[in-house]
Order: sequence, then structure tokens, then C-alpha cells
Amino acid sequence: PVEMDEVLIQRLLANLISNAIDASSVDAVVRVELLRLMKNDAGRDWLRIRIVYEGEGIRKEDLNRVFTPYFTTKNRGDEGRGFGLGLAICRKIVNLHGGNLSIASQLKKGTTVQVDLPSRQIRPAAPSVAA
Repeated sequence: PVEMDEVLIQRLLANLISNAIDASSVDAVVRVELLRLMKNDAGRDWLRIRIVYEGEGIRKEDLNRVFTPYFTTKNRGDEGRGFGLGLAICRKIVNLHGGNLSIASQLKKGTTVQVDLPSRQIRPAAPSVAA
């Protein structure tokens, strides 16, 4: 069992997979992997989602900017051009779940997007009431 907001996680995965498809050639393979990681805090399991694809890759100078709202590398015209909000929204969704999102990429080789999420959320302790 995993404790997550189903709609937000669906949006996260749809956007990351869509980006992978957009950045890949027609015959390229987009691989989605799910791994269970060791428990490392508060007795929670962690899950790792990796989206791995061959494609153009992301230039090193752009890699630091891809999470910045309105920054986009899609330049195929008005219909195919992105707004530059997808990855910023993805990072926010992952952060809201207490996780981490990272991207590794090499030009002309491909990109790996990695999302680490806890299996359950930590609830803040209820404030104590003085009697």
C-alpha cells in the first residue's frame, strides 16, 4: 500500500512520460521502472520511479534551468511548444509528497528522470494542550 494523492501522481507520471516521448525519436524506447528502496527514516519504505529514454538529451547549461517556471527547450512552433511549467509542477508534486526529483542527461545519449517517494506521509504531531 502507498499513501499518495492519486490525481497528482497520475499528473506527475503523465507529464514525465509525455516529455520522454516528445524528446525521443519515433522508434525509441521509453522505459519506466519502479523499484522499492530500503526503509531509511520513520520506518517508511521508499519507492523509486525512473523514466529512462534515449533522445536529444538536455544541454548542461539547460539542465540547471529545467525546473524554472516558463523555461522550455521545446521549440517546434506554437502547437508543439511547451509553456515551461510541466517540470516545475512535477517538482512541486514530488515535494508535496516529501520526495525528491532529479534529472541526469547526456547530449545525444538520453535522459533519466528519477523520482523518489515515501510510501506514506509523516503527519505533524498534534500540538499538546496544557491542562
